[in-house]
Amino acid sequence: MLNHIDPTELPRALQHILDRDQADTPATLPRRSFLKVVGAGGFALGAFPHLASAQTASAATGLKPTEQPLAFVQIAPDGWVTVTINRLEFGQGVQTGLPMILAEELDADWSKVRSQHGNADAAYLDPLFGIHLTGGSTAIKHSYTQYRELGARARAMLLSAAAARWNVDVS
Repeated sequence: MLNHIDPTELPRALQHILDRDQADTPATLPRRSFLKVVGAGGFALGAFPHLASAQTASAATGLKPTEQPLAFVQIAPDGWVTVTINRLEFGQGVQTGLPMILAEELDADWSKVRSQHGNADAAYLDPLFGIHLTGGSTAIKHSYTQYRELGARARAMLLSAAAARWNVDVS
């Protein structure tokens, strides 16, 4: 390790660290540490079962659960649009901001848009980190593109359904 550096030019503390790192004895893992590592892996598999079901859903539709418009947008017959948000409101305005982003792409009447919080479903995971996450003032930053695409997909679905019903071209 770092054979191209003359050890006599290094501070004594750094020489000690390099000498320690170049030990000839292999590292050993005590039984107790091994059991902790294996137990943590088992816990991780048991604590995040939604990851496996999310992959199954993705394979069936071609879209990730976080890209499914039906999980985020409900349009009632009376024209009310309910947008489900995947973040908690901590004073950053996500309960207004995220629905506004989606509604803009959907071309919805803002006076008939309301929001609700999502549940623990895989659809509502943070699209960047893949976990349920709110914090660090990142809600809009991490979800802006996601909500724009959700709104655009929902609008395309509505246009396609209307065109099919009226037997006309989508354009």
